[in-house]
Amino acid sequence: MKLISKKTLIFLVVILIVVFGLFIRSRKKDTKEYYTVQRQDMELIVETSGYVQSNDKADLYFQVSETVTDVLVVEGDAVEKGDILATVSGQSLAQSSQVARDNRDIAIFEKDLYVEKYATDTDAVGGDDEYDRQLRIYDENISKAEALYDQSLINIRKSVIVAPFDGTISKVYVNKGDLSSVSRPAMEIQDVSKPVLYTNISEVDISYTDTSDKVEIIFDAFPDKVFTGYIYSINPAPETIQGISYYKAEIKADNLPEKLRVGMSADVNILAEKKEGVLYLPLYLMDNVTADTGLVKLDGNNGSEETEIKIGLNNYKGVEVISGLNEGDVVVYDRE
Repeated sequence: MKLISKKTLIFLVVILIVVFGLFIRSRKKDTKEYYTVQRQDMELIVETSGYVQSNDKADLYFQVSETVTDVLVVEGDAVEKGDILATVSGQSLAQSSQVARDNRDIAIFEKDLYVEKYATDTDAVGGDDEYDRQLRIYDENISKAEALYDQSLINIRKSVIVAPFDGTISKVYVNKGDLSSVSRPAMEIQDVSKPVLYTNISEVDISYTDTSDKVEIIFDAFPDKVFTGYIYSINPAPETIQGISYYKAEIKADNLPEKLRVGMSADVNILAEKKEGVLYLPLYLMDNVTADTGLVKLDGNNGSEETEIKIGLNNYKGVEVISGLNEGDVVVYDRE
């Protein structure tokens, strides 16, 4: 068997190194991506979730702390405005009211007794002026006692919870025998006949969102149909959820499912902003992206050059280029 000479072996190794080097260079060249800046239409779609609530909803509280004697409704009951929903014992309230009534009656009796005794003998109390002064004192005492009694009657009425509007009892938190609380709700009432769709818009997206923005809605319970509508109102006061500020917005739908119920949820897509014919650049081609700027590598005769650009609309897929690039410029992106 003929052996390969040392010179031949060295030559083959050199060839392999050159070929491998060319292969590596070609591989590196293949990692670069070139994008030509062009104009196109852009849309910013804010994706969020929606939830169905009633237009009229209220937590109902006892106004005194007493033993609950009756809970007259259960969850799901339909009630009318003025219906009594629950009561407390009111024993101490009744006792206080009786004391207030007795004090009022005593004040009236004392005046009547004074008039009966001295109306025809004012000299016995120091004359007409003194008699009239004492009458005014008695009248003041009667007026104060009457006010306390009236307040006690109001307090007795506080021993019941009354439906503030026609609706459905959606939550009941108390049972017979519980001690009522003035700080925790006893029950919740909603007008479920008028369901309303709401959504929470994050502080990141709220600057792009406005009333009248169009929306698309897909209810979890009706996934095969897309409903449309618009943002009707946005609450100016934020609500903090897990450390993030959200703004509650009401959505007016063009039509709603017939079997829509309070408590249902939906996916909501808000067409927050739309621009036509803007200079567009995919977001992944940029580095150090902020709310207003970003860095790109601009291809030129002398290789790539890092350039800062000013950006406008950002739809999380691409950005509108305000300045720093022109139509037809080529941006280089290294995929490695």
